[in-house]
Amino acid sequence: MTATLDPHLYTLPYLFMSSPILLSSILAIAAKFFRIPLYQPLLAHANKVIDRAVGLGHCDIGLIQSLVLIVCWANPTDSSSWLKLGIGIRLGYQLGLHLPRNCPLPGSELEARKIANHERTWYTLSSFDRLYSDVYSLPLTIKVEEVPDAVAWAKETAWLGCGDMGHACSFSSASRYRTWVRYRSNLATMSQDLSWAILTDVYDQIEQHMKHWFPADRATGVITEFEQVLLKWFDLNHFVKIKWQMIDFFGVMLYNLFSRLPHYQRRVVTGYVRRLSECCDSATLSSTDDETAIGIVCRFMRRLQHVPASSEEDGPVKSEVGEVAPAPNMANDGAPLDLDAFFLGMLQNVTDPFANVMPGQDLSFDPAAVLDEERASGHSSGD
Repeated sequence: MTATLDPHLYTLPYLFMSSPILLSSILAIAAKFFRIPLYQPLLAHANKVIDRAVGLGHCDIGLIQSLVLIVCWANPTDSSSWLKLGIGIRLGYQLGLHLPRNCPLPGSELEARKIANHERTWYTLSSFDRLYSDVYSLPLTIKVEEVPDAVAWAKETAWLGCGDMGHACSFSSASRYRTWVRYRSNLATMSQDLSWAILTDVYDQIEQHMKHWFPADRATGVITEFEQVLLKWFDLNHFVKIKWQMIDFFGVMLYNLFSRLPHYQRRVVTGYVRRLSECCDSATLSSTDDETAIGIVCRFMRRLQHVPASSEEDGPVKSEVGEVAPAPNMANDGAPLDLDAFFLGMLQNVTDPFANVMPGQDLSFDPAAVLDEERASGHSSGD
């Protein structure tokens, strides 16, 4: 977030001259890490001068940046972040930050830095608007068409040496994540086919974003190696959420329904979970990237295995009176579904996980086969 402030512009003399309010906020944030006993009194002072300035109707770029810094480094118990961000956005509109620049940056370095400073702050507000609208489940304030192309802007300001390409990466990530948020909010009204098509499209967009901004050889990236390590974490978080959506019905649904199932069906569920967990292990071991989102999914599936196992009684499981196992469901002229191929296809970034499934097959398979496999592999409680 400190990348919002141009280090070549915001020297101590410049801060004294241009924005004492911003200087107060910077001192408070710095004290949080380097002068901890001074943090609370400095923060109280910064909030006081910000509130006073807002109440008096002041509007300048330093006040907006002060609000951004206070929001960024707020304490977890601070519930005022959404309100302060909204004030910062309104002040940005009042300053005309949303109006596009239709001419090149001036030749004067000082003037160019001042203009880029305003534009950089608007990109920061836009990214924060997308983030906090998701956190609080509230609508966006800044319209998409009010934010110019961040990559083109970062290329234009590259000579200023402020690392603006990192802002372009963050904004690209925030925009794609917003697509995911819109998908998630309309999920209940979608058919399964449409849901899967949109989900895979969003996943592909984020995957292309990752390949562009975080290459295997970090030295060839368009942003610094430090920025790649820092920013990649946020994009991996997006991957985890989408992967979670992809396997949600295999995990949470089975967990919620498990206690209601008869014993023979619990065995089938246990087989599903174990096989999916093994596919997760296989997909993780075959990856060359230790930071894969599937690694987190894999740990979840391992833990999920213990839930059904711990729910079973000690000793052989006996069917209750009246329980009758369903007849085998054999599709495609008796050919059983290769469920493992389906799982692996889904976990290994295959756009269509059904590609490995033979025509005419469905996602059902013979429960008796799972029970036999359980006994053969030593998972049966009677072994």
